[in-house]
Amino acid sequence: MSPTESAEPLHRAVRTSGRSDRKRLGAWYTPDQLISVLIEQTIQREWVDAVTKSGNCALRVLDPACGDGRLLEAVRAQLDSWGIAHQLIGVDIDPEATRAAQHRLGPTALIIHGDALGPAMDQALQDGPCHLLVANPPFISQMSAHTTRGGSSRHGGGPYADVAVEFCGLALAVTSPAYGRIAMILPQSLLTARDAGPIRNRMDTLSRPLWDWHSDGLHFDAAVRICALGREMTPSASAPTDSSSRSTRPQPFEHSNTWGHLIAQARGVPVLGSLHTAGLLGDRADLNANFRDQYYGLVPAVRDSGPDRDAHQPPLITTGLIDPGVCHWGTRPARFAKHVFIAPRVNLEALDPAMTAWAERKLVPKVLVATQTRVLEAVADPTGAWLPGVPITSVVPRNPDPAAVWEIAAVLTSPVATLAAWWSSAGSGLSARSLRINPRLIAATPWPAGDLDQAVAHLKAGEIGACGRAVAAAFAMDSDHAGIQWWLDALSPRR
Repeated sequence: MSPTESAEPLHRAVRTSGRSDRKRLGAWYTPDQLISVLIEQTIQREWVDAVTKSGNCALRVLDPACGDGRLLEAVRAQLDSWGIAHQLIGVDIDPEATRAAQHRLGPTALIIHGDALGPAMDQALQDGPCHLLVANPPFISQMSAHTTRGGSSRHGGGPYADVAVEFCGLALAVTSPAYGRIAMILPQSLLTARDAGPIRNRMDTLSRPLWDWHSDGLHFDAAVRICALGREMTPSASAPTDSSSRSTRPQPFEHSNTWGHLIAQARGVPVLGSLHTAGLLGDRADLNANFRDQYYGLVPAVRDSGPDRDAHQPPLITTGLIDPGVCHWGTRPARFAKHVFIAPRVNLEALDPAMTAWAERKLVPKVLVATQTRVLEAVADPTGAWLPGVPITSVVPRNPDPAAVWEIAAVLTSPVATLAAWWSSAGSGLSARSLRINPRLIAATPWPAGDLDQAVAHLKAGEIGACGRAVAAAFAMDSDHAGIQWWLDALSPRR
């Protein structure tokens, strides 16, 4: 199911906000069809009756970023249809939005102008915690000087966690621990972002998943990829929960603190199951990626090599030149610094001292791994002849034997490595169909306990599918495992 933007115009008070103000406040209003997803998936009559009768009270519903009140209005319509007494509470930092919400919901609703992450929440909770929290919180990037909060989240997120992560922490604090429910629309990045990890851990400790939804497309005027999550608080952090309602994070990835497995499940990515492993790839190699300093340091030194010059200078490998097991340098155009090159090389004499030292560290036997991909794309550089572009990940084996380079490249050119990455970090890329590859993700790749000689031989011969099958055999994976064919199918467009 894919939500679409509502054709209904926004309330006139909301329309007055300019785009720059909406971006600063993260005020992107909720499409009607997505509201329906939240209501239908989260509010069931049996749950409402159990909560209100056990407490002999009206159902307290809170939207801490209520905007013009459309989410609360939808909840009210559902509860009214069942004749359920309720108390609607909305908080918003935008005075125009709160006036619109009060007009929409009427005098019986408690609408508070203020910051839900600040003192305004004390007034909202004067009658106790809410039974149901619904929210489309602000999406405010911390990468911009105009919107950064200037430090770590007060609810435990890191300095680069989107403000929406703050509202997840708030939801845990203000929702009744006795089976209260939370339904939120969130940026898809929250599922895998490193700085959102502490909040995800708290949510896993204090609540259980009810449902999840995600989209491949961009939504709202904010042009972001979104997801939606439903959670139910558990009365005790140690209380057993119904495993049938939990999202499965299969072995060997229970240690992962991402929620990428939610998208992997929804997309039908096969479960790896039991593997015959001998630790992780990160036990055998050092991994790092280049960043903006290296990017700008390379710009003045990169040029196309002619047929009779620069052969002694190292080729520059960009992510677009890497396919599984294959480097297309010299046969495929490469883009770098807004220019297209046929065969880019790096003039080492044009590098400053810091970049020269960097190049010396990089010109060693290694494996290069592309950045945005559906299947892992890795190539072996056993002689250390190439320089990686930004933000390619370099994997340098601690064993100086060149054979170790080929073994690492083979393991990464396999269904196991790609499936492991999907179950850990699905949705981390530019869409729900791709992965953003980084050193931490690659380091967590399982290492097979079996022999890799056949896999390496196939990889050297350019037999990519056969390499993947041989690596699967080294993991003692069944030859008819669904994950092998899934990987081969995903590999086909790249081949």
